[in-house]
Amino acid sequence: MVVAASSAGLTDAIEPSPSDTSSRGLDAVNLLLAAALSGFGPYVAVFLAEQDWTQQNIGFVLTAAGFAGLLVAIAGWSIA
Repeated sequence: MVVAASSAGLTDAIEPSPSDTSSRGLDAVNLLLAAALSGFGPYVAVFLAEQDWTQQNIGFVLTAAGFAGLLVAIAGWSIA
């Protein structure tokens, strides 16, 4: 298989980079989401403790949720 590209065709394929405004907006959304998620864990832990869950089970659930979030973030980043 031979792949050939001219320099003119290559420059047409490059998309413009996002503006500073959209990058700052995305940063703000990420910061808000991170703050919401970091505050969510303690509330879940208290709720599950009131439901007579053990500390080990609560820790497992919170750890699994953290890993799931990490995997989703990595998968979303690699797709984009």
